[in-house]
Amino acid sequence: MEKMTDEYSKMKLIVQQSDILMDELRKEKDRYKFQVQDLSDQLKAKNEEDDPLMAAVNAKVEEWKKILASKDDELLEYQQMLLTMEEKMKMVQLDVDRNSILSLQQVQFM
Repeated sequence: MEKMTDEYSKMKLIVQQSDILMDELRKEKDRYKFQVQDLSDQLKAKNEEDDPLMAAVNAKVEEWKKILASKDDELLEYQQMLLTMEEKMKMVQLDVDRNSILSLQQVQFM
């Protein structure tokens, strides 16, 4: 009987210690849960603050993309004009050379 009482007392002590430990773990879990919720709220608030800023940055990026595209088109147009002018210069040079040759031939025949 005494042995049973001792075992019962030991078991009761173990259960009490387990209950204390479980209470501490529950409190710790609740603290962590609160911290996670707080950090989630902070992250959400930060994202909400960043959203308008990111929208403005994206709008500016799109605006610059359009500007750069128009400048690319303008460059292509100027390159085409340059090629056309180079061809005209070659033709003018050929005309000048031809006129020089004709003048020399006329001078030679005189």
